[in-house]
Amino acid sequence: MLLAPFSLADSPVSKPSAQRAEAHTIPHWLQAWAIGGLVLVLLIPSLRGDNLSGLSLPFWLVAAPLVNIVRISRARWFTFIRGHLMQRPMRRSARSRRLR
Repeated sequence: MLLAPFSLADSPVSKPSAQRAEAHTIPHWLQAWAIGGLVLVLLIPSLRGDNLSGLSLPFWLVAAPLVNIVRISRARWFTFIRGHLMQRPMRRSARSRRLR
């Protein structure tokens, strides 16, 4: 039986910021797949699916790459939403103002 040695010294504690930023960039081929699939589905009616094929082809041409793009860019979405929530002033309800 082959066993790999377990050592924590070789593994980095955290990724450098350049690697983290590179990990969240959306590949160009994925963007081309989403745009090309959307154009194909819009221009060729037979690719939109029918009773026999269902929506399998439109899913793989449009929805699958969009799901991957959202999944890859979810960290950016979370920071964007968190930033907007933190900037918005907290509003007090009318009831809490009456209690003061």
